[in-house]
Amino acid sequence: MRMTPRRADWALSLAVIGLNVLLFAPLWLLPGRYALTGTDLQDFFSPIYQFINREVRGGTLPLWNPYQFLGGSTVGNAQYALFYPPNWLLWLAPPAELDRVLRGLVAGHAAWAGLGASWMARRSAPKPRAALLAGLVFSWSSFLAARVEIGHYTLILALAWAPWVLHGYQTALAQRRLFGCIPGALALAMQVSAGHPQTVYITGLGLGVLTLAALIRQHSWVVLRQATVMGGLALWLSAVSWVPMLDYHAETVRATQGRSLTFADEFALSPQELITGLALPNYAGTAAEYPGFYEEVTVYWGLLPLLGLLLARRMRFPGRWLALGLIVLGLWLSLGSAAGLYRLTYTLIPISQGFRAPGRHLLLTGLGLAILLGATFTHMARLPLADQRRLLRPLWRWQLPGIAVWMGGLALLWEGRAAQQATEAAIVLAGLAMLALTWARIGWRWAWVVALLLLMADTWRISAPLLHLEEAQPSAAWSAAAQVIPTDAPGRVRQMPPPPGTPNGGSLVSLRGLEGYDPWHQRTGPPSTPLPCKKATPAARCIRCLACAT
Repeated sequence: MRMTPRRADWALSLAVIGLNVLLFAPLWLLPGRYALTGTDLQDFFSPIYQFINREVRGGTLPLWNPYQFLGGSTVGNAQYALFYPPNWLLWLAPPAELDRVLRGLVAGHAAWAGLGASWMARRSAPKPRAALLAGLVFSWSSFLAARVEIGHYTLILALAWAPWVLHGYQTALAQRRLFGCIPGALALAMQVSAGHPQTVYITGLGLGVLTLAALIRQHSWVVLRQATVMGGLALWLSAVSWVPMLDYHAETVRATQGRSLTFADEFALSPQELITGLALPNYAGTAAEYPGFYEEVTVYWGLLPLLGLLLARRMRFPGRWLALGLIVLGLWLSLGSAAGLYRLTYTLIPISQGFRAPGRHLLLTGLGLAILLGATFTHMARLPLADQRRLLRPLWRWQLPGIAVWMGGLALLWEGRAAQQATEAAIVLAGLAMLALTWARIGWRWAWVVALLLLMADTWRISAPLLHLEEAQPSAAWSAAAQVIPTDAPGRVRQMPPPPGTPNGGSLVSLRGLEGYDPWHQRTGPPSTPLPCKKATPAARCIRCLACAT
């Protein structure tokens, strides 16, 4: 029996959400005393969110945080995400349930990202089962899971809205009416309020690709009108988040010292890191073993999209060039200034000069892979069975088996972690060959089930181990300090270096600290040699004297 389009849409949405709930089950099910262990989450987000929760439940809207450095704006600091509606659950939650609510928001946004990717792919992939695979490729990727592992909370929130922004813009172009801009504007406003400007900028690059593709296809000024109306409405709706941020950001270290190509190029991927990351995600070690920033080089979207790429080069279908454009743009920009295009965007787009970590542009690649996979499978399923077999025959006969044998040969030559990764890749590639053979023999109706199981096995082996949970432990150093230092005492508390507790522990226990951690304030490189107070600038003199006094 065939479902009506409306029922098919509901089935698709429920399937995407249900399968994501399955992957992120520990985040939903464990009791409130368990917390995500990401370093950024524990050192930065958790303390400041506990501070906001304490203030809001006490009847105060905290526009200023006095407990870190010499105080700092909460309304102007984007990563506080004070006016992001889902975060209001954090501000109002009972303190004992704060970690559970935060876990639920992370898991919920991962499911929302997958649902958005499936609906975005649905425009080029009307078959719900193909769109389902596209959405799961996006939400089950280690690109997202690695952000959960390290605790990039606001990045996860903003990332979840990226496919919805692109889908909303595609809807506005399809309807060609001003009212059609409202869904995309709402999604973009939510992304701006989520508190990660770099992800908004990267999504904007994706919107630029869509606009260019629409102009080439339609040759109509309506394309620019829809883009302008959608962007303007989104900025108006989210003004409470970004207007204070513009004023505050001008005073941060990122704005005053971070604007250099060297800074913007930090954590750019080398060609070797890019290739191994896309095929062998743990080639250089797991998250616990990797010597650098694991989350910035973990860009695995699974090997199932490889099947879509191999098929797409032999077919023509709507959305093909759009998907390929997003894939290539993300790959190119992820290499940083060495590849040229990143240097050009740095020069021509001033907002990009305050960001680093070019590898995050692979968000565009993930969106493109999702669109391409869904569109390829949909187009293939519509062809006569004889044509499907003709296109699939080279894949299961020699292309995929040949790549699998090559990976197996590398596994014999390598050793340790690299050999294990090559072996696992060879097994997955052999599974892709079996998928192509199954499709050729019995058709798409059962082949998509094989594809779903293969995707589950492939991505869960990398993504699931990144969801670390432990019983939440209060910072011993700051808890002890709170017992002996009155909260209304003059001066500020300074941790002994290296800090024995949470850097932002002052926000946890209402003690005014002198130091702290904030990505917008953190200086890069080794600290300079302290100058005597009489030679320091007035601002530096004030901080040094206060430090000595306390």
